[in-house]
Amino acid sequence: YNLDIQSRLELFISVCSAVNHAHQKGIIHRDINPSNVLVTRVDGEPVPKVIDFGLAKAVGQGLTEKSIHTMPGQVLGTLGYMSPEQALRQSEVDARTDVYSLGCVLYEMLTGGTPASWPGPEEVKLGRMDSVPAQHRRRLDKYPGRIEQVLTKALALRPDDRFARAGELSRALVSAAERTRWCWIPSSMGRSRRRPIPSWWRRYRTTSASWGMRRSLPGL
Repeated sequence: YNLDIQSRLELFISVCSAVNHAHQKGIIHRDINPSNVLVTRVDGEPVPKVIDFGLAKAVGQGLTEKSIHTMPGQVLGTLGYMSPEQALRQSEVDARTDVYSLGCVLYEMLTGGTPASWPGPEEVKLGRMDSVPAQHRRRLDKYPGRIEQVLTKALALRPDDRFARAGELSRALVSAAERTRWCWIPSSMGRSRRRPIPSWWRRYRTTSASWGMRRSLPGL
């Protein structure tokens, strides 16, 4: 689908909601990437669906600690979307590993590529990623600083510096977009999605970039 940035961000918020639901049930996906997000049309509207829980891990009270279809020491996930702790084969990962992967998806939506480095504590504090390719920096600079603050926090090297769950990431993104009047994302993707679009957003939307994309979330 050829969607503008507004529609893609709405889909991203829906993906965050689906992942957050899994987190609330004690399930960590561990392989969130564009190929595991299918987008279909429902009543003419694009609707995302998170698939492939083959690497999912159940944690928490009443749930098993065993990984599905995996073996000890095996590298899990998809390169380019895998959190640092997951890439280092650390046995204890939690919902923050999915937050990192969602951050990679968001980064690709905004820049057209995947992150080349992991933001350290100082970058998270400043809310700006320093070690990014020049072409990615040019695209990131087109967005308000608050958007990059959210992105930097999601991609933080240290799990403790990230959002705790996917729901926190989506709420922060909605708040940043609306406070800067850069983009308008309904706070709820259900009933309120059809509320009138503010006049300031109609003006901004006419200048939004519309890129050719794949049939996956950043591509759609």
